[in-house]
Amino acid sequence: MRNYALLGMTAIATLSLAFAACGGGDDDDATTETATTAATSAATTDPGKTGAQATSPAASTATGSGTATGANTPTGGTLTGSGADALKSTLNDFSKKSFQGTYDLTVKDSAGVEQKGTMTIAFKQPKSYYSFSLGGNQAGEVTIIDDGTNTLFCTKIASAGQCMKSKSDSAGLFSNPFSLNELEKDLNGSTKVTQVADQKVAGEDSKCFQMEDIQGVVCFSKKDNLLTKTEATESGSKVTLVASKIGTSVDEKLFEAPAGYTVTATP
Repeated sequence: MRNYALLGMTAIATLSLAFAACGGGDDDDATTETATTAATSAATTDPGKTGAQATSPAASTATGSGTATGANTPTGGTLTGSGADALKSTLNDFSKKSFQGTYDLTVKDSAGVEQKGTMTIAFKQPKSYYSFSLGGNQAGEVTIIDDGTNTLFCTKIASAGQCMKSKSDSAGLFSNPFSLNELEKDLNGSTKVTQVADQKVAGEDSKCFQMEDIQGVVCFSKKDNLLTKTEATESGSKVTLVASKIGTSVDEKLFEAPAGYTVTATP
Protein backbone atom coordinates (compact mmCIF):
# COMPACT_ATOMS: atom_id res chain seq x y z
CA MET A 1 0.00 0.00 0.00
CA ARG A 2 2.97 2.29 -0.41
CA ASN A 3 1.20 4.64 -2.81
CA TYR A 4 -1.52 5.41 -0.29
CA ALA A 5 1.03 5.97 2.44
CA LEU A 6 2.66 8.61 0.29
CA LEU A 7 -0.65 10.40 0.18
CA GLY A 8 -0.88 10.28 3.95
CA MET A 9 -3.92 8.04 3.53
CA THR A 10 -2.62 4.50 4.19
CA ALA A 11 -5.06 3.54 6.91
CA ILE A 12 -8.04 5.09 5.14
CA ALA A 13 -7.36 3.59 1.72
CA THR A 14 -6.54 0.18 3.20
CA LEU A 15 -9.85 0.19 5.04
CA SER A 16 -11.76 1.22 1.92
CA LEU A 17 -10.29 -1.57 -0.19
CA ALA A 18 -10.50 -4.18 2.58
CA PHE A 19 -14.14 -3.39 3.27
CA ALA A 20 -14.98 -3.48 -0.43
CA ALA A 21 -13.46 -6.96 -0.62
CA CYS A 22 -15.06 -8.43 2.50
CA GLY A 23 -18.60 -8.78 1.14
CA GLY A 24 -21.16 -6.90 3.19
CA GLY A 25 -24.44 -7.51 1.42
CA ASP A 26 -26.04 -9.94 3.88
CA ASP A 27 -27.09 -9.30 7.44
CA ASP A 28 -26.29 -12.71 8.91
CA ASP A 29 -23.78 -13.22 11.71
CA ALA A 30 -21.11 -14.70 9.46
CA THR A 31 -21.12 -11.70 7.15
CA THR A 32 -21.01 -9.27 10.03
CA GLU A 33 -18.12 -11.14 11.59
CA THR A 34 -16.23 -11.18 8.29
CA ALA A 35 -16.67 -7.44 7.83
CA THR A 36 -15.62 -6.73 11.40
CA THR A 37 -12.54 -8.92 11.17
CA ALA A 38 -11.45 -7.40 7.86
CA ALA A 39 -11.97 -3.85 9.06
CA THR A 40 -10.14 -4.42 12.33
CA SER A 41 -7.26 -6.20 10.67
CA ALA A 42 -6.87 -3.44 8.09
CA ALA A 43 -7.28 -0.69 10.65
CA THR A 44 -4.57 -2.07 12.90
CA THR A 45 -2.07 -2.22 10.08
CA ASP A 46 0.61 0.31 10.95
CA PRO A 47 0.63 3.17 8.38
CA GLY A 48 4.40 3.16 8.79
CA LYS A 49 4.53 -0.46 7.64
CA THR A 50 3.78 -1.02 4.00
CA GLY A 51 4.56 -3.63 1.39
CA ALA A 52 6.10 -6.73 3.00
CA GLN A 53 5.63 -5.23 6.46
CA ALA A 54 1.86 -4.96 6.21
CA THR A 55 0.11 -7.41 8.52
CA SER A 56 -3.42 -7.28 7.15
CA PRO A 57 -4.48 -10.22 4.96
CA ALA A 58 -7.57 -8.24 4.02
CA ALA A 59 -5.41 -5.46 2.66
CA SER A 60 -3.37 -7.89 0.57
CA THR A 61 -6.53 -9.40 -0.90
CA ALA A 62 -8.03 -6.02 -1.63
CA THR A 63 -5.07 -4.67 -3.52
CA GLY A 64 -4.92 -7.76 -5.66
CA SER A 65 -1.19 -7.97 -5.13
CA GLY A 66 -1.05 -10.89 -2.70
CA THR A 67 2.01 -10.88 -0.51
CA ALA A 68 4.11 -7.85 -1.28
CA THR A 69 7.80 -8.10 -1.94
CA GLY A 70 10.61 -6.55 0.03
CA ALA A 71 11.09 -3.99 -2.72
CA ASN A 72 8.23 -1.97 -1.28
CA THR A 73 9.53 -1.97 2.28
CA PRO A 74 10.08 1.68 3.22
CA THR A 75 13.54 2.76 4.30
CA GLY A 76 12.79 6.43 4.88
CA GLY A 77 13.53 9.37 2.64
CA THR A 78 12.55 12.88 1.71
CA LEU A 79 10.45 14.82 -0.77
CA THR A 80 12.35 16.58 -3.53
CA GLY A 81 11.53 18.41 -6.72
CA SER A 82 9.87 21.67 -7.64
CA GLY A 83 6.71 20.98 -5.63
CA ALA A 84 8.34 19.55 -2.51
CA ASP A 85 8.54 22.71 -0.42
CA ALA A 86 4.93 23.66 -1.19
CA LEU A 87 3.64 20.19 -0.27
CA LYS A 88 5.69 20.08 2.94
CA SER A 89 4.39 23.47 4.01
CA THR A 90 0.82 22.46 3.20
CA LEU A 91 1.02 19.19 5.13
CA ASN A 92 2.64 20.85 8.14
CA ASP A 93 -0.16 23.41 8.30
CA PHE A 94 -3.01 20.97 7.67
CA SER A 95 -1.82 18.44 10.26
CA LYS A 96 -2.00 21.08 13.00
CA LYS A 97 -5.58 22.11 12.28
CA SER A 98 -8.87 20.84 13.64
CA PHE A 99 -10.74 19.49 10.61
CA GLN A 100 -13.97 17.88 9.50
CA GLY A 101 -14.75 16.92 5.93
CA THR A 102 -17.23 14.80 4.01
CA TYR A 103 -16.21 13.13 0.74
CA ASP A 104 -17.66 11.22 -2.16
CA LEU A 105 -15.85 7.89 -2.19
CA THR A 106 -15.24 5.73 -5.26
CA VAL A 107 -13.56 2.34 -5.01
CA LYS A 108 -12.71 0.54 -8.25
CA ASP A 109 -11.05 -2.88 -8.09
CA SER A 110 -8.65 -4.45 -10.57
CA ALA A 111 -11.55 -6.18 -12.37
CA GLY A 112 -13.14 -2.81 -13.07
CA VAL A 113 -15.99 -3.23 -10.57
CA GLU A 114 -16.83 0.21 -9.18
CA GLN A 115 -18.62 1.08 -5.96
CA LYS A 116 -19.76 4.45 -4.70
CA GLY A 117 -19.95 5.63 -1.13
CA THR A 118 -19.28 8.46 1.26
CA MET A 119 -16.59 9.19 3.80
CA THR A 120 -16.25 11.54 6.76
CA ILE A 121 -12.89 12.50 8.26
CA ALA A 122 -12.46 14.58 11.40
CA PHE A 123 -9.64 15.24 13.80
CA LYS A 124 -9.11 17.50 16.75
CA GLN A 125 -5.87 16.41 18.33
CA PRO A 126 -5.57 13.93 19.90
CA LYS A 127 -9.03 12.83 18.75
CA SER A 128 -9.81 11.44 15.31
CA TYR A 129 -12.74 10.03 13.38
CA TYR A 130 -12.95 8.14 10.07
CA SER A 131 -16.20 6.70 8.75
CA PHE A 132 -17.12 5.38 5.34
CA SER A 133 -20.00 3.58 3.73
CA LEU A 134 -20.38 1.74 0.45
CA GLY A 135 -23.58 0.92 -1.40
CA GLY A 136 -24.57 -1.85 -3.76
CA ASN A 137 -23.94 -5.49 -2.90
CA GLN A 138 -21.20 -4.46 -0.46
CA ALA A 139 -23.52 -2.16 1.53
CA GLY A 140 -22.36 -1.32 5.02
CA GLU A 141 -20.42 1.13 7.15
CA VAL A 142 -17.05 1.14 8.89
CA THR A 143 -16.12 3.75 11.51
CA ILE A 144 -12.90 4.25 13.47
CA ILE A 145 -12.96 6.59 16.46
CA ASP A 146 -10.04 7.53 18.70
CA ASP A 147 -10.83 9.85 21.60
CA GLY A 148 -7.21 10.03 22.73
CA THR A 149 -7.74 7.32 25.35
CA ASN A 150 -9.69 4.57 23.62
CA THR A 151 -10.14 3.42 20.03
CA LEU A 152 -13.42 2.08 18.66
CA PHE A 153 -13.50 -0.10 15.53
CA CYS A 154 -17.14 -0.10 14.46
CA THR A 155 -19.03 -1.85 11.67
CA LYS A 156 -22.63 -1.78 10.60
CA ILE A 157 -24.16 -4.35 8.29
CA ALA A 158 -27.87 -3.82 7.57
CA SER A 159 -29.27 -2.60 10.91
CA ALA A 160 -26.72 -4.23 13.22
CA GLY A 161 -23.99 -1.95 14.55
CA GLN A 162 -21.13 -3.09 16.76
CA CYS A 163 -17.86 -1.62 18.06
CA MET A 164 -14.74 -3.19 19.51
CA LYS A 165 -13.12 -0.97 22.10
CA SER A 166 -9.43 -0.99 23.01
CA LYS A 167 -6.82 1.35 24.43
CA SER A 168 -5.52 3.93 21.96
CA ASP A 169 -2.32 3.00 20.19
CA SER A 170 0.65 4.69 21.83
CA ALA A 171 1.96 5.70 18.42
CA GLY A 172 -1.23 7.60 17.64
CA LEU A 173 -2.09 5.34 14.70
CA PHE A 174 -5.09 7.33 13.54
CA SER A 175 -4.60 10.68 15.25
CA ASN A 176 -2.52 12.32 12.53
CA PRO A 177 -2.48 10.54 9.15
CA PHE A 178 -1.18 13.66 7.43
CA SER A 179 2.08 14.05 9.34
CA LEU A 180 4.98 14.95 7.08
CA ASN A 181 7.30 13.02 9.38
CA GLU A 182 5.27 9.82 9.00
CA LEU A 183 4.96 10.29 5.26
CA GLU A 184 8.72 10.55 4.87
CA LYS A 185 9.18 7.37 6.89
CA ASP A 186 7.18 5.59 4.18
CA LEU A 187 9.51 6.65 1.38
CA ASN A 188 12.33 4.69 -0.20
CA GLY A 189 14.91 7.41 -0.76
CA SER A 190 14.02 10.71 -2.40
CA THR A 191 10.69 11.14 -4.14
CA LYS A 192 10.09 13.89 -6.67
CA VAL A 193 7.03 16.07 -6.16
CA THR A 194 5.45 18.16 -8.90
CA GLN A 195 2.74 20.73 -8.42
CA VAL A 196 0.20 20.07 -11.19
CA ALA A 197 -2.82 21.92 -12.53
CA ASP A 198 -5.15 23.52 -10.00
CA GLN A 199 -8.64 22.09 -9.54
CA LYS A 200 -11.87 23.46 -8.10
CA VAL A 201 -13.30 21.02 -5.56
CA ALA A 202 -16.31 21.64 -3.30
CA GLY A 203 -16.22 25.26 -4.40
CA GLU A 204 -12.61 25.58 -3.23
CA ASP A 205 -9.75 26.60 -5.50
CA SER A 206 -7.29 23.79 -4.83
CA LYS A 207 -3.59 23.25 -5.41
CA CYS A 208 -2.67 19.73 -6.43
CA PHE A 209 0.46 17.61 -6.17
CA GLN A 210 1.73 14.49 -7.83
CA MET A 211 4.67 12.34 -6.72
CA GLU A 212 6.77 10.52 -9.25
CA ASP A 213 5.58 7.02 -8.31
CA ILE A 214 1.96 7.92 -7.61
CA GLN A 215 -0.82 7.19 -10.07
CA GLY A 216 -3.00 10.01 -8.86
CA VAL A 217 -3.00 13.34 -7.07
CA VAL A 218 -3.62 14.93 -3.69
CA CYS A 219 -5.23 18.37 -3.50
CA PHE A 220 -5.64 21.00 -0.77
CA SER A 221 -7.65 24.21 -0.68
CA LYS A 222 -5.54 27.26 -1.46
CA LYS A 223 -7.34 29.32 1.16
CA ASP A 224 -6.55 27.25 4.27
CA ASN A 225 -4.73 24.07 3.22
CA LEU A 226 -7.62 21.65 3.82
CA LEU A 227 -7.76 18.31 2.03
CA THR A 228 -10.11 18.46 -0.96
CA LYS A 229 -9.21 15.41 -3.02
CA THR A 230 -7.05 12.28 -3.14
CA GLU A 231 -6.75 9.84 -5.98
CA ALA A 232 -4.43 6.84 -6.06
CA THR A 233 -4.09 3.59 -7.97
CA GLU A 234 -2.14 0.53 -6.94
CA SER A 235 -2.13 -2.97 -8.44
CA GLY A 236 -5.12 -2.00 -10.52
CA SER A 237 -7.26 -0.90 -7.56
CA LYS A 238 -8.21 2.76 -7.41
CA VAL A 239 -9.54 4.86 -4.52
CA THR A 240 -10.82 8.41 -5.06
CA LEU A 241 -12.05 10.87 -2.43
CA VAL A 242 -13.61 14.14 -3.58
CA ALA A 243 -14.72 16.64 -0.93
CA SER A 244 -18.33 17.77 -0.76
CA LYS A 245 -17.92 19.81 2.43
CA ILE A 246 -14.83 20.77 4.47
CA GLY A 247 -14.13 23.05 7.40
CA THR A 248 -12.30 23.56 10.70
CA SER A 249 -15.39 23.27 12.91
CA VAL A 250 -15.63 19.78 14.42
CA ASP A 251 -18.67 18.06 15.92
CA GLU A 252 -17.45 16.66 19.28
CA LYS A 253 -20.18 13.99 19.24
CA LEU A 254 -18.29 12.23 16.45
CA PHE A 255 -15.76 11.04 19.02
CA GLU A 256 -18.42 9.06 20.93
CA ALA A 257 -19.70 5.57 20.13
CA PRO A 258 -22.49 5.77 17.51
CA ALA A 259 -25.96 5.67 19.02
CA GLY A 260 -27.48 2.19 19.10
CA TYR A 261 -24.21 0.35 18.54
CA THR A 262 -23.14 -2.54 20.80
CA VAL A 263 -19.72 -1.84 22.33
CA THR A 264 -17.46 -4.74 23.35
CA ALA A 265 -14.17 -4.20 25.18
CA THR A 266 -11.13 -6.11 23.94
CA PRO A 267 -7.85 -6.82 25.77
